[in-house]
Amino acid sequence: MDVKTLIFLGLLFSVSFFAMFVFYASRKKQKEMQRRLIRERDLVLGSLMEGVLLLDEKGLVQYANFAASRILSSSKKLLEGKMLPEKKESLLLEKTRQILESCRRLRTPVTDSIVMESDKKLHLDVIVMPQVDLLGFIVIFQDKSSDHKVLEVGKDFVSSASHELKTPLTIIKGFAETLQDMKDLPKEIVEDILEKIVRNCHRMDTLVKNLLTLADIESLPLTNPQYCDLECLVEECKRVVLSVYPEASIEIVKNSEAITAEVEPSLLELAILNLIGNAVKYSSSPAKVLIHLNQNPDEVQIEVSDEGMGIPQDDLEHIFERFYTVNKAHSRKLGGAGLGLSLVQTIVEKHEGTIQVASTLGKGSKFTVLLPCHQH
Repeated sequence: MDVKTLIFLGLLFSVSFFAMFVFYASRKKQKEMQRRLIRERDLVLGSLMEGVLLLDEKGLVQYANFAASRILSSSKKLLEGKMLPEKKESLLLEKTRQILESCRRLRTPVTDSIVMESDKKLHLDVIVMPQVDLLGFIVIFQDKSSDHKVLEVGKDFVSSASHELKTPLTIIKGFAETLQDMKDLPKEIVEDILEKIVRNCHRMDTLVKNLLTLADIESLPLTNPQYCDLECLVEECKRVVLSVYPEASIEIVKNSEAITAEVEPSLLELAILNLIGNAVKYSSSPAKVLIHLNQNPDEVQIEVSDEGMGIPQDDLEHIFERFYTVNKAHSRKLGGAGLGLSLVQTIVEKHEGTIQVASTLGKGSKFTVLLPCHQH
């Protein structure tokens, strides 16, 4: 074998070796890149609130994120590498398979909605779309329950507000027609009718003002927070309540010389006024109300206790709901429409605080407001 041949063979071997090296290095790089892309995919899809399934062209689940496994009540291990599980009792799985078949046939995204009744009602939008290469499918589950809840709350709100306004309007209309049709009524009856008309007008005025206040508080941020002496604020609330109920006994007790927190005074005053007013209104005369003000390192505690009629245990979890009243007849007699405590809770939460209630029927109630205090 001559020198040229040896050189040629050497070069050929070198080129072949280099080509093989490049080939295997390229494959290794491709695999590494593929693994990195899969990790990034899992990271992105795993963080989504929507449930996501990736299916191949046969319908085998290639990937399921956490939200999808939660919605389908099945682990990733049971989903991945298999067809969608057969559960005849699962309306969601059956609906998903139907949409998948429509997408496979039409080769276009298909969407449908489903309502699932379990512990709580679940509204889901199911979307199936072909992947870009048409070699698989993407299934998306979007939880629309919160949107439907907002709509239902809105409907309930309008219905309840209409009902609360309808009652005094009906009373006013009836008495006004009586005065119109019976012009010779005795003076004392006329005065009684006029008093009822004025009282119901006042009730409607209060209701509308509370509704507007609630809407403003919910939609607007705190505009004027300032460090406030809460003892002075509560003293002012006490003075206002005593001007209406002079026979009531309202005592304020504090655990520190200075009780301060960063609040919007006008709003917090409205909340405390409602709590003290309720404590007096729902107690036998003369009402006894005790207010504890406690300054703690991280929070301020405002307790309003009474010895009134108390609240039944079944009603406690509902008392902060709008238009909810424990004793409807008694509330209407006092001009209440079930908005006061809802207003209080909204104001307290606007201050990043919490409100709790404890009550014993026939013995009284205690409302505890906790507000964060940022030392300065």
